[in-house]
Amino acid sequence: MAPLTRERADDNLVPHVNAIEYYAQRATPGGLIITEATPISAETPYNYAPGIFTDAQEAGWTKIVDAVHAKGGLVSLQLWHIGRVAHPSWAELPVIKANGGKPGVSASAVAIPRGTVQALDGQQVAPTVPRPLETWEIPRLVEDYRRAAVRAKRAGFDAVH
Repeated sequence: MAPLTRERADDNLVPHVNAIEYYAQRATPGGLIITEATPISAETPYNYAPGIFTDAQEAGWTKIVDAVHAKGGLVSLQLWHIGRVAHPSWAELPVIKANGGKPGVSASAVAIPRGTVQALDGQQVAPTVPRPLETWEIPRLVEDYRRAAVRAKRAGFDAVH
């Protein structure tokens, strides 16, 4: 099953029970499920997509992996840094505040050229100009991906990409 953004997480960006059911319903013996894009850090929240940067999120994904494996399926976690699409209002979520997140960082200070993004209150709003990532931050970003991959491995995923 190809990845689709399902947005089935709670305010802590932990997968909901209905996310476990969703993935389990689609698991087949020998089939491969590629998860939705999964935020790697508090810097990258997106519209209630479940993250993989806290213990609770890891535990939530573990339940999903276990449900897929129980049906004989395989599951791969897709890691994600959302970049300039993250609206700064998402910083108001307690899980983002608690983990030092500052959504809205990208490769450059260039907003999405057209369309809208979703703010925390659910409104579609104009994209904001992101803060450009500084060169000195690249090792931190690489470390965010590494930590997310370690969490995915502990959660039991068959692959990470």
